[in-house]
Amino acid sequence: MNLGVGKGGRVRVMMPRMPAWYTAMLGAIRIGAIPIPTPNLSTARDIRYRAKAAEAMAIVTDDQGAAKVDEVADELTSVRHFVRWSAQPAAHSRWRDLDALLE
Repeated sequence: MNLGVGKGGRVRVMMPRMPAWYTAMLGAIRIGAIPIPTPNLSTARDIRYRAKAAEAMAIVTDDQGAAKVDEVADELTSVRHFVRWSAQPAAHSRWRDLDALLE
């Protein structure tokens, strides 16, 4: 599925180094987007500041990161796509499943 993120679009990738991290980083590079690796230990305050400063259009994260992003999601006006890698269903409808998008 195409989310509309393309050349020059900024994508924050916030998860531990796991296969999904590489998938998100390389996928962003392949479509010409600018991947912005973010430490998975970032706080909600860090996420808000960094997403606003970078004008990120998408955030890709795991369950722990999604909980932090949810705290400040309403303030992230530039972020149009919230993508989460998880084995569990999303608690909020704003989150799209990374594996489902890859199919």
